Amino acid sequence: MGLLKYIEMEGLGHIKLTSDLLSQHQDIILETNPGIIRHEVGPCHVPETMLHNLFGSHTELDPPATRNVSEKQINSEGGIVNNQLVMVPSFSHVKSEPIEPVDSSRPSNRNTTTLPMVTENNKRSVKRRRKQIVFSESDESSNETDMDVPDLLRWNERKAKEEARLRDRIARYRVRIALQDAQNAKLTKKVKKLKDLNRLNVEKGKKTIGMVAQNTVKHAKELDDIREKLKEVTGELEMERKERVSLEKSLERVSFDRRWLIEEGFQHVVKRLHGSKEFLKPLLAVESKVWSMGAHDGVVEGYARCQDGVPLEDLGIYNPEAEKEVTKAADELKYMQFPYVVALSQCVDRTLDELKGLEPDGMEDEDDDVVRGGN
Repeated sequence: MGLLKYIEMEGLGHIKLTSDLLSQHQDIILETNPGIIRHEVGPCHVPETMLHNLFGSHTELDPPATRNVSEKQINSEGGIVNNQLVMVPSFSHVKSEPIEPVDSSRPSNRNTTTLPMVTENNKRSVKRRRKQIVFSESDESSNETDMDVPDLLRWNERKAKEEARLRDRIARYRVRIALQDAQNAKLTKKVKKLKDLNRLNVEKGKKTIGMVAQNTVKHAKELDDIREKLKEVTGELEMERKERVSLEKSLERVSFDRRWLIEEGFQHVVKRLHGSKEFLKPLLAVESKVWSMGAHDGVVEGYARCQDGVPLEDLGIYNPEAEKEVTKAADELKYMQFPYVVALSQCVDRTLDELKGLEPDGMEDEDDDVVRGGN
């Protein structure tokens, strides 16, 4: 809200102002005077000419007194913080001349009351109504009994205080504006620095983005090469996996064959060998030769014993059960279980060298007997 709008709505104290008077004197109210306010901190004064222009020649001011006000106090009223001191004018010393009362027979309109901020040629009348003084422009004089001198003095004093407060407020507003301008200048410098910094950051960001793009292209090429190599290695790995599966199957088959050979193969070979012609034919040849040799020896021995007259039953080689014994021995040989083969069938988990080291019981004794028989 502007200052003139505020004065028009609220007035000065109990005094209402019209828009015409405000428009006439707004240049004086809002006058920018280097003696009143400066951008730098220092004392400021309100000239007497301004007050005479506002309130006429009937108002006189003492030499304007100044008072020191800390900008910290101004901050409590206006929101600006600074610990320096400024000089704000004070208008508490105001002298007023008595105003000649005019005729009060003419009624006045409250809605058109105006501030006595007119020239000396205009006459003013004052009438008192409900303890409030209302001004109206008129050429007629009022009754002198309507207002006495103390009331006029009080009215002038109150008016002077309102005017002093208004000017104090205007001065504080101008000080606040000056300080705000200084802060705005500082903020403008900061904004400029931030913009420069932002521009540098943007340039650095663009450079970084360019480097990242180059690295991305380079890494993409490297990634393509790695993918090609990975495909080749994957193909080789698949071939090796198939080979490994084949080897595992072969190993499983070999393990199974080895187990069968050790547990059942040796006995199977021996049984087939006993029933084969390659084993039985030499065995029959040996048997026939043995029978021929025994028959020859028996004929010779029997003939000699017969010449001596020895009975057959007294001979030591006489054995009527010999044929049955031979048949029984042949059957035992055919169906016998060899302890050596049984021992081999129980060595499934042993190595080939350990299997070669196993020997039948009494093998060395039999070799000795064979050697001795040959001698």
